[in-house]
Amino acid sequence: MSNESAKLQLQTLSDALKRASGSMSAVAAKMVTPEKLIKIAIAAAQRTPLLLQCNAASIVRAVIQGAELGLTPGSALNQAYLVPFKNKSGGYDAQLIVSAQGFAELAYRSGLVSFIISEVVYEGDEFEYELGLNPIMRHIPRDETIDPAKITHAYMVVGLKDGTKAFRVMTRKAIDRIMSRSPGKGQSGPWTTDYAEMARKTVIKNGMKFVPKSIEVARAVALDNAIESGDYSILEFDSPESLPEPEPAESTVERVAGKAARKAAEVAVESEGEDPYTGPVVYDDPQPTLQGDEDE
Repeated sequence: MSNESAKLQLQTLSDALKRASGSMSAVAAKMVTPEKLIKIAIAAAQRTPLLLQCNAASIVRAVIQGAELGLTPGSALNQAYLVPFKNKSGGYDAQLIVSAQGFAELAYRSGLVSFIISEVVYEGDEFEYELGLNPIMRHIPRDETIDPAKITHAYMVVGLKDGTKAFRVMTRKAIDRIMSRSPGKGQSGPWTTDYAEMARKTVIKNGMKFVPKSIEVARAVALDNAIESGDYSILEFDSPESLPEPEPAESTVERVAGKAARKAAEVAVESEGEDPYTGPVVYDDPQPTLQGDEDE
């Protein structure tokens, strides 16, 4: 792409974002202004040139979806990302990808979660767990190479403020089955460039059903399921010229969540079926031994 072409596409994106500033203002969190969201989107497009080839309206929608969830894509918080996906017509659309940190942030907002961890296990690590009446899990990292090809499991642990704790484990095979149907599995997709992060996100999203329910968590899961299924009809958007000013009462995410609840239900059920561990492991011991880095 020539410099002149890139400048033109960047200006087109900037104009589309400014036209949608009213919608952003209506849904954005108090600490995030439309101007800041526009700057973040422009910066993301400059860092990822393929975003400039995306339908500008799809970038606007992704930014608005993030604002509705209270997640800022592309920020230092790493809560969400704007990722280009190839669409059925051969062009590109931007989608909002909520990260493991983003799902954790949404869970914390319930006020009932004390901590939440998602981690991956590598070949050579000491890792064991038991289900049943006295479930336990123990993970001692040993592999220093951090090679994504050596990941064997991913797990999430959640602790509630009432002392209840639960963990969820997924095998590499279960994770790869979910990856296989994702449009992000291509050569430059997030499953290729950031497999460990996507594995963490997958298991933490899978475990969201075991944390206190919230509208934001349900919406984020519905959006992510829609993207994973590749059903872009759920994520409708118009041309930049027809982008609306302030949204009506039903927000983009509410509309997507409603449609996704129907059209992505089969995906959610299938996702549950792929995990061989069929339910939450909940125990009341307030001091379980958890090995691993909670900052990841």
